[in-house]
Amino acid sequence: MELQTKLGKIRGRLWNVSEEIKSKDGEQHLEVANFNKIPFARTPRLSKPVSFGKWEDTIDGTGNTPMVPQNDGFMEKLHLMEGQTFISKAMFEKLNAETKTDDEVLHLSVYTPSNFKSASKKKPVMVFIHGGGFLFGGAYMYNAAPLVAVGDCVVVTISYRLNMLGFLGGNWGLWDQVEALKWVKANIGDYGGDRDNVTIFGESAGSWSVECHLLSERSTGLFHRAICQSGSIQILKPKPELPAMIKFAQEHFEVNEFDCLKAKVKKASVNEILEFYGKVPKGMEECFRTLSGDDGFFSTAPWQMKEFVNKVPVLAGKNQSECGAMLLVFLEEMMPGLSTGLTKEALKGAIQFGVAKLVQDEAKAAEITEKTFHAWLSIYMEDKKDPMTYTRIFAQSMADQFFYGVVDRMENNSELQDMFLYEFDSRTEMFHDTEFHGSSPNIRPEFCRTDHGDDLVYTFGYPFLADFFTLMDGQRWTEQEIALSKRVMKIWSQFALTGSPGWNKYDKATKLFNVFN
Repeated sequence: MELQTKLGKIRGRLWNVSEEIKSKDGEQHLEVANFNKIPFARTPRLSKPVSFGKWEDTIDGTGNTPMVPQNDGFMEKLHLMEGQTFISKAMFEKLNAETKTDDEVLHLSVYTPSNFKSASKKKPVMVFIHGGGFLFGGAYMYNAAPLVAVGDCVVVTISYRLNMLGFLGGNWGLWDQVEALKWVKANIGDYGGDRDNVTIFGESAGSWSVECHLLSERSTGLFHRAICQSGSIQILKPKPELPAMIKFAQEHFEVNEFDCLKAKVKKASVNEILEFYGKVPKGMEECFRTLSGDDGFFSTAPWQMKEFVNKVPVLAGKNQSECGAMLLVFLEEMMPGLSTGLTKEALKGAIQFGVAKLVQDEAKAAEITEKTFHAWLSIYMEDKKDPMTYTRIFAQSMADQFFYGVVDRMENNSELQDMFLYEFDSRTEMFHDTEFHGSSPNIRPEFCRTDHGDDLVYTFGYPFLADFFTLMDGQRWTEQEIALSKRVMKIWSQFALTGSPGWNKYDKATKLFNVFN
C-alpha cells in the first residue's frame, strides 16, 4: 500500500496477525499496516541531530529499517544469553542480512491499523525505545503488529546512535530520541496517530532512556505517559575508568587525551571506530555510555535529580529473575558452580570480592562483607535444602542492584505524580522446555523464572506473529502464555489511552503493585 504524507510518499506492507488474538471486548485488527525506513534525522558526527525533512522519491518502506553502526561482538554475547533476544540466532542472522547500516541518517518504523485512512478518530501513539545497553540493538528487531491489533493504537519504533557514536562527549543518542519524538508530534497524524496522546516505553537501556526523558526539560511536551521496563539510570553513575580508557586509546587509537579522542572519532571511518571499540577491555565500555550532564540535555547530573521534570503518569517494573542468563555468560568462569548451585562459602567469597574493589581498609571490608552476607540470607533465603539456594540468592541480589533503581525512583516520585508498579513472574516454556522452543534459544537457567527481556515477548504479542517467525518452526506457546500476552498488550495500550493500567496507583503506605504470572 502507498501513502502520501506531508513529507513525501512511502510504500508499506500489511502484517497478518493470528486470529487467536480476537477477544469479545474492544476493537481488533487482524491486518496491520507497517511503514519502515522513514528518515527522521541526519546525524553529524558527535553532534546533535538535524531534522531530515522531506524526501523526493517514493520510499520503499517494506524492507527492514536500517540499523545504526554497532559492534557484532556484543550481539554474539547477546545470543549466548539466549532469550535476551527472544528470537533464534537464525532469525537474527536473517534480519541482519536484510538490514543495512546507516551512519548518516536515522530511521523509524510505524505500525498502524490497516483502516487508519478511514478511521473517524486518531489513535493513541506508543513510541518504543529499544534496549541493548546503549551498545547494540535497533528498531528492526521489534514487530509491533500484535500490539497494534490488540491495543487499537499506533506504534512507532525508533533508532538512535549507540556506543561511541552516541555517547562520546555528549548525550547524542538521547538527542536523537528527542528528534524522533518531535517527528512524531509533527507527522504521526498522517499515519492515524494522535499527536496529543503519546506514550514512550522502553526496556533495559530503553527504560534508561524513558527515565532520562522524564528528567529532561528538552523532552517536555513531547510525550504524555511513560512506561519503564527493567532499567534505571542509577547504574550509569560516573565510573573511574576514564584514565585507563585514555591510556588504552593512546595505545590503540593514537590519541593522548579525551578531546583528541573525540577529534579522532569525528574523522575516522565507521569501520575504524567499530574496530577500536571492539578491542575495548571489559568494563571500559562504560566510558561510552555514561550520561553527560554538560551538553544541555539535563539541567544537572541525572543521578543527582530526585524529582522528575515531566509530571506524567508512569508505569514501571521489573522481572522476577533479572540477570539469570547474563550471570551464566559473564560469571560462570569466575564462579564455578553458578549453574549447578553455589556453596555458602562461594556466595560469601563473591561478596568479599565485590566489597574489596570498593573498600581499601581490610577490617572495614570484612565487616561489610559479613553484614551484607547475612542481610542477603535474611532477604532472599527461601529453601535451604534446594541445591540452587545460594545461586538464587546471588542472582536476585544482582538483579536488585541493577534493576531495582527504577522502582526506587518511582517510589520517591509517587506523591508527585501517578505511579503504577508491576513485577513479571511468569516462566516462559519456550526458554526452558525443548518441546516448546523449536529453533529459538533454550539455555535459561532453571533458577530463573522471568529473566531480563522475557517481558518483551508478551508486550509485543509474539505468540500471534506467525508471519514474522517463519524461521522458528516448532515454536509453541501454552494457553496461559497466549492469554498473558493478550492481557499485557491490553494493559499497556489501556495505559497509553487513559493513563491508568487498571489497578490502583502506588503509594508508600500500601506499596501496592501488580504481579503478572
